[in-house]
Amino acid sequence: MKKNCLLFIIICLLMANNSNASLFHYPIPKYSPTIIYKTSQGQFEVGDKDLGTMNWLDARKACMEIGKGWRLPTKEELNLIYFNKNKMGVFVKDNYWTDEEGYSFDVAWCQNFDTGEQNSFPKINKNQTRPVRSINQ
Repeated sequence: MKKNCLLFIIICLLMANNSNASLFHYPIPKYSPTIIYKTSQGQFEVGDKDLGTMNWLDARKACMEIGKGWRLPTKEELNLIYFNKNKMGVFVKDNYWTDEEGYSFDVAWCQNFDTGEQNSFPKINKNQTRPVRSINQ
């Protein structure tokens, strides 16, 4: 009887642990880079799909959780992605986060993938997230 109770408790803990993980983490898809680009800061590759909509801090965290080197793009990188978006799969007509903060601590830069405009928005807003990774030359 004690063994059965212990086994039941262990199973419940494992199930609770798995369900809590899904509450606090975004699903992380496996990534294969699509196209490699070169900017003034060097070469980078772009993830083949969006991570979804989330606030800026969650977007930064989700990119890092993909694996070593994955991050939000700079303004320059995101602009290059925008002008080449038709070569790279599906992008929604929405704002995408950059890793660059705006003119105050509570805003960060985004690029609208419908109009191409770059603006800063409150970090608590939920915008699209597309990760990139620098490539050593």
